[in-house]
Amino acid sequence: MLEVTKSIEEEKNVYFHTYSMKGFVMGIGLGVFTASIDPMSTIQTTKPGEMPTLKDVWREMRTRSMSYAKNFALIGLVFSAVECRIESV
Repeated sequence: MLEVTKSIEEEKNVYFHTYSMKGFVMGIGLGVFTASIDPMSTIQTTKPGEMPTLKDVWREMRTRSMSYAKNFALIGLVFSAVECRIESV
């Protein structure tokens, strides 16, 4: 049988991509969740005091989830970098 071996650099790349993507997906989920719980906190409507439309709520959910996704992806990237550095020592 043929045995496939990965180099250490290839394994590091897999860790970086895996953890950053997992963090990105988790951030999207948490962003949508927090926006659905507290949607009235930062929604900007066209006229003050007006009931927010579905478009306004969707815009708020999208911006909040993308912000969370970027932050969680960065946390996953830092986590994988530290983990790979510890394992290589």
